Amino acid sequence: MYCGQSVLRARLDAGIYVERQYRRLAKVCVNSANRSKSDGKGRDMCVDHFRKNRVFICGVVGLFCMSAYPEVRAATASMAVPSQSFQEEQTDPAALARHAAARADYWRGIYWTAKGDARKAVAYWRKAAVAGDAAAEFNMGDACYAGQGIVRNHQQAASWWEKSALQGNARAANNLGYAYAHGEGVPQNPERAVFWWKRAADAGDAHAELLLGLAYYYGRGVPMGYEQANAYFRLAAKQGNALAEFALGNDYAHGYGTARNDQAAYTWFLRAAEHGNVKAELHLGGLLYQGKGVARNYPEAVSWWRDAALQNDPDAELLLGIAYAHGNGVAQSDERARFWWDKARSHGGSAARLASQLIGKLPQS
Repeated sequence: MYCGQSVLRARLDAGIYVERQYRRLAKVCVNSANRSKSDGKGRDMCVDHFRKNRVFICGVVGLFCMSAYPEVRAATASMAVPSQSFQEEQTDPAALARHAAARADYWRGIYWTAKGDARKAVAYWRKAAVAGDAAAEFNMGDACYAGQGIVRNHQQAASWWEKSALQGNARAANNLGYAYAHGEGVPQNPERAVFWWKRAADAGDAHAELLLGLAYYYGRGVPMGYEQANAYFRLAAKQGNALAEFALGNDYAHGYGTARNDQAAYTWFLRAAEHGNVKAELHLGGLLYQGKGVARNYPEAVSWWRDAALQNDPDAELLLGIAYAHGNGVAQSDERARFWWDKARSHGGSAARLASQLIGKLPQS
C-alpha cells in the first residue's frame, strides 16, 4: 500500500483520518450532552457510541502500525501513544466530548508534524495538553526539550513530562527520570530518577528497565546490586533491547549477579549483535576467536570484528589487525594488519597505544 514516501504518507493518512474520526465523535457527544439536559436520554447513547468508536479508532491506528512496511511500522508506532487521560468509567457526555476534541487536536498535531510544520503541531498539542491529553503532554515535553516548534526550555519539558507521567504515560516517566538523572530542567537527583524509571518499568517500558539495571549496576540512586541489575537487564532484554542484551551477556561473561556462563554470554551477545550493538559484535568475535561458550571459529570471529570495525570501534580495529598479522580467519597480511592498526591508532586511547606498539614490531617495508 505504501512505497516511496511511505513514512510521510503513513503519518499524513493516520493523522488526518484519526483526527476526523475524533471530531465526529466529539460532535456526537456534544449533541448527546445537549439532549441529556433536555430529556435525560442522551447519556447512555453517548457513552455506548463513544466506547464503540474509540475501539474502532484504536483499531485503525493498529492497522497502520501493522503495515507490512517496516519503515511505516516504525513511523506509526511512535504516534500510537495512548491517552491515559480517558477514564473507562466516565459517563458524562460533555467530558467525553472534551476528551474526543483533545484527541483530535493531538492527531492534528501529528498531521502537521508530517507536513514539516513543527509550530502548528505544537499549537495543536498545546490545546490537547491543556485539556489533559496525556500523549499531547508527552509530545509537548519532547518539543520543549528539543526546541522544535517552540523555544527550548528544559524546565517546561520536565513539567509536561511530569503531567503525562502522573497519568501513567511510561515514556514520559522514562524521560522525566532521565531529566532528574542529568539535572536537565530539574535539580539533579538520582533517587528521583530511579523513582520515575520504576514507574515506567512497572508499565513495561524496556528502556526504563535498562536504565534501572544500570542504576543498580553502578549504584546510582540505589545501593549497588549486581543481582538487581541483572534482573532488570533480563526484563529489558526479553523485549529485544539491544543494550540490555549486551549487558546481560556481559554479566554472564564475568559472573556479575549470576553464575559465570560463557554459553549464555554467547547467546546474549549474539542477540545484541544481531540487533546492531557494536560492543556485542566485538565481544562475540572474542568468544568465537577463543572458543569460549562456542566452538572456535576464526573466520566468523573476524566477520564480527569487521562489522564492528566498519563502525569505527577501535578495539575491533585492533583485533582485526591481529587476525591479519597471524593469518587467523583471513589470509596473513602485514599490510592489512598495518591498515587496521593505523585506524585504531587514530582514535587515541588504550587501543591506540597497543596498536602503535604492534606496528613497531612489523617488518619494515
